[in-house]
Amino acid sequence: MKGKRPPTDPSPGDFSDLKVSDEALQAAQRRAQEQRATRLADFLTRSASRLDAERELVIRALLSETDAGDAARATAQALDAMQAKANAGNAPPSWPETVKGALRTMARRCQGLERPVPTPWPGVSDKIAGGWWPGLYTLASATGTGKTQWAIASAISAARWFVSEHEQETEERKRQGLAPLEDGPQRVAYVALELGDVELVARMFGVMAAEAGIKPEDVGAKYPIRWSSLFFGKVPLETLVALEARFGAELAALPLHVETADAIGWSYLDLRNLARRYRPRFLVLDYSQLVSPPAGQHRAELRETIGNVAKVARDLARRQGLTILALSSTARSNYGAVDGASAEPDDNGKKAKALPLGEGDAARLIGLGKESGEIEFTADVVLALARSREQQEEGAERVMWLAIAKGRGHGTGWVKMLFDGSTYREADPAGAEGAGWPGTI
Repeated sequence: MKGKRPPTDPSPGDFSDLKVSDEALQAAQRRAQEQRATRLADFLTRSASRLDAERELVIRALLSETDAGDAARATAQALDAMQAKANAGNAPPSWPETVKGALRTMARRCQGLERPVPTPWPGVSDKIAGGWWPGLYTLASATGTGKTQWAIASAISAARWFVSEHEQETEERKRQGLAPLEDGPQRVAYVALELGDVELVARMFGVMAAEAGIKPEDVGAKYPIRWSSLFFGKVPLETLVALEARFGAELAALPLHVETADAIGWSYLDLRNLARRYRPRFLVLDYSQLVSPPAGQHRAELRETIGNVAKVARDLARRQGLTILALSSTARSNYGAVDGASAEPDDNGKKAKALPLGEGDAARLIGLGKESGEIEFTADVVLALARSREQQEEGAERVMWLAIAKGRGHGTGWVKMLFDGSTYREADPAGAEGAGWPGTI
């Protein structure tokens, strides 16, 4: 140890090293704060056009103060202002205002200024009071009956109608010398919880080709164009190129918002958020039994989840004035009832011969969906697709019946339809059976 001095303790009150460290720490914190402020300011400048006023207010409050406590207080005040504004905007109207608003809406409907969205099938539109009015509709059918194609045809038809409606209004405003419309056509949203992007587009092309009456020889194909042949590559490349040239640009330009969402985890709260964000006028949920409870909630039974789907959907339809078409799968135990193969026991306990589809009260098809009692109870209109047992030739169109099993404000009824694997058409638009419209409350 010779030559080395023992270490000495610093004298009391000598904290020079600590002061240097503290100053260095403060300098580093200031640099970090300046960098964060610079990044936030840059974000605010670049994103100003995409930020709503309330979010911009909060960010500016954060940037305006250097002290953390002052920034927190300023942010809290900004959030309070946001909440006060939201509360003021959500204040319910008075009863006189409600009456005036309702009469104004009815007057617009009497004048034809507010109309239902037409379905692709005149007979179906006639049975549901002219078309898709705002409300919750549910469509039930057994697996493999083409309910997705029925819904896709409805969605494409609605999107095309919105484009046509927008073009007509634009021309009318131009003719009258009015300012052009600020917004584009109203939108359709399609939530596909069991389809991928490729399958969904193939199905849409199949519908558009069938509705346009495309013949195989017109596009270099040997067999009728079906969505499945497009999806599985069973058509010549020149056929696909021809279809793309005919329908590709139109499909891409339609006012459609499509979500091929992950079925595990897509909840009824996502349905609400989608409707509020994109503000569609027509929304298809394909399909109800695949909706999940929100993340973090207890594992609910399917019946409870579908009940919540129904409540959220109907609330959205009422508040936003949109049409929601929720698809529902028929329980396997009810397949016989859907295709007319079973009947209720008579007074002697024996089953009478089942009424053929298209005859009798279509309301007998209510309650056949899988755990769908709540959504059918809540829905304004309940529709069911049933496969006919009629004998048909090999390769011929399948005979189907659309049952209007419940209608809030109009009667029930039947529409005979034909399904070719890609799209539906009415077998006899003038011969639809049932009370239809006008009907009962």
